[in-house]
Amino acid sequence: MPWRYAVLIITANFYFVCAWDALKIGIINDHPNLSPIFERDLLSAIQWIESTILVQNASNPFNITWIDVSKCAKTSVSQGSKLIYSNGIRIKSLERLLDSSSFNLILKDGPKECQEDPFLLAAAAPCLQRGNERPRLGIMVVCTNSRAWHGFSSGVDLFKHEILHSLGFGMLNPDLSYKRSPKSEVQSHQIGPNKYRKQDIHYLDFASTAVRFARTHFNCPRITGINAENEEKIHLDEYIFGNELMTPILSKGPNYFTHISALILENTFIGDIPWYKTNRDTVEKESRKYWYGRNAGCDFFSQSCYEYARRRSRFSFPFSAFPFCSENDLRSTVSGHKGKLCMGNGTHGVRINAFCHIQPISGPEKDAISLNEMFPLTFKSRSLAFGSVNGYRSCPMISQVMEANMYNIPENAIPIPC
Repeated sequence: MPWRYAVLIITANFYFVCAWDALKIGIINDHPNLSPIFERDLLSAIQWIESTILVQNASNPFNITWIDVSKCAKTSVSQGSKLIYSNGIRIKSLERLLDSSSFNLILKDGPKECQEDPFLLAAAAPCLQRGNERPRLGIMVVCTNSRAWHGFSSGVDLFKHEILHSLGFGMLNPDLSYKRSPKSEVQSHQIGPNKYRKQDIHYLDFASTAVRFARTHFNCPRITGINAENEEKIHLDEYIFGNELMTPILSKGPNYFTHISALILENTFIGDIPWYKTNRDTVEKESRKYWYGRNAGCDFFSQSCYEYARRRSRFSFPFSAFPFCSENDLRSTVSGHKGKLCMGNGTHGVRINAFCHIQPISGPEKDAISLNEMFPLTFKSRSLAFGSVNGYRSCPMISQVMEANMYNIPENAIPIPC
């Protein structure tokens, strides 16, 4: 039976009934080199999205043509493109695909985009959105020849992430002030002994209700906005949100579609009538599994990892600054010792052999801070070393977190003494 229902929405002095339908995604595949492996992961992602997201019924059905498709793709799209239902069945008629789909995704190769960024895997955006109606077409560029695919095992999560962008996540400008983010600001963070750095802080739009969940998850009532990766406000900040699905760097392990991203998506709409509603059971299950930053407090959310680790070092157990390493943890690692990282929820727990990630180069991150600068007493006589790669502000990370070797973590778990 199709997933469909109605809900009463009240806004200002008006009320109306929203009729929701299951999202049905069609594929217009004009990509010349999309292998069966890519297609398999894409279909798995689409089927998950369809089971998770409802869409608002269209008040004005769109008449979409091949001309519209080419305009969206900003290049001619062949009428011989593969037309595919989300169950993998291929058809020959665009009209039939449109009749059975509420959203259609155009797949293209992107020679320019892929050459400009050799590490780009894929990128997506909505490309047909009229008036206050939700997008009806999205464009996804897939860089099948990117070197970043080598060893990458999170293709399904990548396509989930990009499909959410094609629906509008992080890609639209708010039409009303209450949907806008708090103003950007500059904060001063301590990053070593007598060493400080200014950090530009930006916040995502459409995130006012997501703040409530973030306050609970991080145990920080002072949170006023959802930190964005940068001024473009497309992604969540990797440093704070880790393995949440809508951060810019996907984990090699599971990436979770939590209430944070779900509520941002639900509040992404133009006008008065919401476009999307998410499956609360699915999102709640994902949120319970999401351990990054859980219960870490306002120090974690608003200060540097150096400051956070220094405050957490008053706790006597190893890796108390999870997911970062304190100086004590780093000393153990450089001495060749592994520590015990324990994660538990009061009834269930897991013990992991863990150590700190240390590398001789900084990676692509600009102005990277070395461990020698952060912790001169421990690294004074050692070769230049860094604690993490791009996305974590050079912070010393627990290796098992960076490499996604965090298995069988109980729901709602936090770091605990072993």
